[in-house]
Amino acid sequence: MRVRILGKSPAWQDVDGACSGYLVEEDGYTLLLDCGNGVFGKLRAHMDYVDLDACVISHCHADHTLDLVPYSYALSFAPRQQPVPVPRGRAPTTRRDRSSTSRPGARRSCARS
Repeated sequence: MRVRILGKSPAWQDVDGACSGYLVEEDGYTLLLDCGNGVFGKLRAHMDYVDLDACVISHCHADHTLDLVPYSYALSFAPRQQPVPVPRGRAPTTRRDRSSTSRPGARRSCARS
């Protein structure tokens, strides 16, 4: 297992830093633990953000969540990722689950009719 510290600043971002964000990698699976301000840019320096398998938020303080906004915009409006599948109900456990929108209860976000 590898853990990369993307950000560890307090509630305000250090110069050239980022608030809480940790990239956890094991056996080809990548998880982002927290996505505080500045983390999305740091994540992009290490990997393509569309290849992230999961994001877990430890708690709902702004310094742990603010970069979910630009991350969601990138997933929603990046031309190569239209539309983004978003399952309802349980969280997806594999890439196959994430890419499938044919199972009951699944829907696509940002899809235009």
